[in-house]
Amino acid sequence: NQSFEFPSKTFLKSSIGSSEEDIAKIKLERAKLLVTAGVKKGYYKVQLSEEIVANIERTIDLLKEFLEITTAKYGNKNSSYIEVIRAKVELAKVKNELMEDKKEFFKDKRELNLLLGRNANESVILSEKLNYVSFNKDVNKVKEEIIDKSYTLKIVRLSLERDEKSRTLSYMSFLPDFSLGLYKSRAGSIDGW
Repeated sequence: NQSFEFPSKTFLKSSIGSSEEDIAKIKLERAKLLVTAGVKKGYYKVQLSEEIVANIERTIDLLKEFLEITTAKYGNKNSSYIEVIRAKVELAKVKNELMEDKKEFFKDKRELNLLLGRNANESVILSEKLNYVSFNKDVNKVKEEIIDKSYTLKIVRLSLERDEKSRTLSYMSFLPDFSLGLYKSRAGSIDGW
């Protein structure tokens, strides 16, 4: 004796399973995209921190030169002592900024290493430099691209389709399942299948 479901029930169950599989694939792709975006963000953050530290170091060199010039002018009585004090104060401020920005730079490098699954104190070598890329796309086209590529919207669409199939399957539960059997009968002297 073998029982089997109404044929369209089996098809709907299979279709619901395929929808679940598609949703899982899209969720995986979304997770990959989020991880990639996080790594890119961390990478660009390290690049920016590195550029800031380099710029501040150049500023310190310029302020040192300015302090030397101001001190020489003060020695020649061509400048006041206030200018020398201002130069020293500015140099001290920028050195403090440098210390803070170096801390931020090392913190960003550790975060990037952790995102990449490496040791937090491992050295990071940046292969690219920050470049300005102008935004030349039309805003409406960008919105359309975002909507077309949105993993969340794809998941919602597939979930709605899956839910509709589940609803149809629940209505089909009112249809009877079939049972097919084969047996041998022995009633008295009659032998038969």
